[in-house]
Amino acid sequence: MKEGELTYWKATARLNLKGLSQNPYPGRGIVIGTSEDGLYAVQIYWIMGRSENSRNRVFCVSGGVLFTEGADPAKVKDPSLIIYNAMNEYCGVFIVSNGDQTDTAVIRLTSNASATLRDMLVHRQFEPDVPNFTPRITGVCKPCNSRCSASKCFRHKYFGSISQILIFFITPLSSTPQ
Repeated sequence: MKEGELTYWKATARLNLKGLSQNPYPGRGIVIGTSEDGLYAVQIYWIMGRSENSRNRVFCVSGGVLFTEGADPAKVKDPSLIIYNAMNEYCGVFIVSNGDQTDTAVIRLTSNASATLRDMLVHRQFEPDVPNFTPRITGVCKPCNSRCSASKCFRHKYFGSISQILIFFITPLSSTPQ
């Protein structure tokens, strides 16, 4: 990455961090990318909750999978949108998402190891949590020529419209070490 690009991305990261730190409810979020030298994938995921059901969850790790579970299982009212695998790895591809689409991505990879993020999620939509229609946010990091590349996908239903939008940001990094 050229010095000017690196300066731009560092400034963007600082602005995003400032915005997040001033937001009383950042909801669920994903930060995805690589270490400054491009050698390591970086995935950060956080959750908050508006409802009592959503606030009743914690992160757990088992077998290399980060997942959510009920902090107090007796208080879980509807697990469908709050209990899911949030981070997983399949054949060196690291997936992070804000819902059960992590599993959808892994299933697609098991049948097609060269599947793109779009291929993995083409049939998924926003969450059915009326009236919020929470966007499905998913990211993938995978090694490429001894470096990591990152892709992000955001799918959201605009309120008052039945239109949907898929936005894919693909950031292939240089294949030569700096």
